[in-house]
Amino acid sequence: MELTRAYLRWCERASRHGDCLRLLVDSPTVTGDARYTLAMALAQGVVRDEMIDAFKGMAEPEVMLAAVLWTWTTYMVLLAVPEPASGHLYQWKWV
Repeated sequence: MELTRAYLRWCERASRHGDCLRLLVDSPTVTGDARYTLAMALAQGVVRDEMIDAFKGMAEPEVMLAAVLWTWTTYMVLLAVPEPASGHLYQWKWV
């Protein structure tokens, strides 16, 4: 619950009101993969502001930023978790 309050305060400091990264859509608290997305957003810092400026003319900047962060978070989680099928390939012993 404290992480959720800190996230909402961070959104306010970034001049975006409410759930600025859309992390609270599925749950009232920041949990699971949303934590990784928040970490990615915090790590991007200055780049985040420039991305928002670049998206202003194309679409709603906060939605685009949320999509980019969720995409990167999913990609990083998939890199961290090995594919179950490839694990079996390494167990083959050629006779």
